[in-house]
Amino acid sequence: MRINKRHSEAIELLIEGTLTKEQIAKNVHVSRSTLYKWLEDEDFIAEYEYRLEEIERQTRARIRRMTAKALDRQERILDTSRNDMAAASVAADVLDRAGYAPEDNVNVNTAQPVQILFDIPRKQMDN
Repeated sequence: MRINKRHSEAIELLIEGTLTKEQIAKNVHVSRSTLYKWLEDEDFIAEYEYRLEEIERQTRARIRRMTAKALDRQERILDTSRNDMAAASVAADVLDRAGYAPEDNVNVNTAQPVQILFDIPRKQMDN
C-alpha cells in the first residue's frame, strides 16, 4: 500500500490517541472496516511505527538538550537559594537521581531505648 493523505491523517489521529477508531474513520472519511484493514497492512503499520519512533527520537533529543540547563538551574538553587527547603529539595533530587536514594524500608522499631548523645542548643527567642 502506498501511504496517502488519508492514511497519514489516520496515523496522526491514532498517535494522538484521543479518538476511537470509529471516530478516526469518520474524520478521514472511510468506513471503520477500511481503517481496520489499514491497521493490518504492513506498509501502514510500518509508517505508524516509524512516526512513533520519530516522536521518541525527537523527545530524547529535546530531553538531552534540556539536561544541561536543568542541572545548571539546580546548581544555582543549591549555591544561591535563601530558601533552605528549596535547596534541600534540590539536593535530595540530585542525590536520588545519582543513585544515593534513602532506603525505602528503614526499620525504626528497636527493643532498646534511644539514647541522646548530645543536645542541640536552641536559640533564645527575643521577647
